[in-house]
Amino acid sequence: MKGILRGAYCVALSISIFLCGVILALSCRGITLYKKELLQNGMTVAITLFMAACIVMLCVYGKDKLQTTRRKFSVFLFLLIGLAQIAFLLLVSRPMTIADPARVQNEALAMLKYHHGQMDPTNSYMQNYGNNHFITICFYYFYKFLTDVGITKVWVPTVVLNVLAIDLGILLTFLSVKKMRGIGTANFALVLFFLCPTTYLWLTSVYTNTLSFPFIMGVLYLGLIDKPAKRWRMAVHDVLLAVVMAVGYRVRPTTIIPIIALGLYLMVRLIADWQNRRALMASETMETENASEEQQHSRQRVLESAVRVGLVVCVSMAVLFSSSNLVAKHVDAKKFNQ
Repeated sequence: MKGILRGAYCVALSISIFLCGVILALSCRGITLYKKELLQNGMTVAITLFMAACIVMLCVYGKDKLQTTRRKFSVFLFLLIGLAQIAFLLLVSRPMTIADPARVQNEALAMLKYHHGQMDPTNSYMQNYGNNHFITICFYYFYKFLTDVGITKVWVPTVVLNVLAIDLGILLTFLSVKKMRGIGTANFALVLFFLCPTTYLWLTSVYTNTLSFPFIMGVLYLGLIDKPAKRWRMAVHDVLLAVVMAVGYRVRPTTIIPIIALGLYLMVRLIADWQNRRALMASETMETENASEEQQHSRQRVLESAVRVGLVVCVSMAVLFSSSNLVAKHVDAKKFNQ
């Protein structure tokens, strides 16, 4: 069993490294979108290659040195990322009017200004992409709140919302890596975020790919937290996990990927614990009284796990049902299906 798990881990790690390389190459290529704002005469390509080289050098030579870093270095890296994002927004970036983000936000504004909170049934984009109904309605309520407090120019608050989502995702990634591998490896992840172009390129592209980031990492982080000692904390943890899973799925359906990964992780842990208990019970040195007590604890753990899974499923379904009702409130299904 250990050999199978080890092989699966190696395959998953290899695929992850390959996909990270592809994403890095695509994100570096994205810098060319800003070549007029950065430097002319081919210097954008040089900057891209330099950032890629820095990441490679860091992976090869700098990872071990970062293992000795501590919390102060983490704070410094967070501040550095924040300052770099601010500098990019002030000196380089411009509003991204690419198709999906612009159409979603424009429809939300139209719902607020012209359609009395109802989605336009003649909008062909919304007819074809029903998965964007929920995020459009979220934008509608966000813009409605801004209007109610007297803010009429919504672009800057929208970008601020996007920056907060990206940075919250980075923070949850840091906490997840710290939980699994320690603060040194977590700081290594922060350096990768600092050097990665997508940390900056998507700041003005406010769409589900960035807004779902904290939900994706929230699922993984909450799944890695050890079981709370008190029952009420355990219940709060499970309810929060269920809400993050359900809302994240409605924001962007690809959130199902970390949910599946978390399920597989918990299943492997359950199998490993079962094998350990079985080996312990089969041990000749184990007394009969201890074996009986261990069996009782095992039943309690199984029952407790079943209750927790049931709570997560019920809360998730309730949130999904409520979000569907929210969408139905703003979308006339009969007109959209014509």
